[in-house]
Amino acid sequence: ESLADLRSSLLDARVGMMRSAQMLNNHQEVVEASAKVLITEKLPNEIEIEARFNKAKALVELDRLSDAFNEFARVSINLKTKQGAEAKYR
Repeated sequence: ESLADLRSSLLDARVGMMRSAQMLNNHQEVVEASAKVLITEKLPNEIEIEARFNKAKALVELDRLSDAFNEFARVSINLKTKQGAEAKYR
């Protein structure tokens, strides 16, 4: 078993936890799981965008608007993605 396989499994687990929390509308858990995704090494750009966008939406629901704005601003830089376009709108 190589280190690369372990990193991939770790990323898959963290992304799965984030997506599960989002589907359950557990906003605090989305924020926490997204933070874990974002500290993962060699994070693919599309996963980073998804994590930041999910985190921003959860922060809005938690009424942490300043933090949410910062995350939306980081996502809105890339307008070529669905999340980037929506973040720019927000």
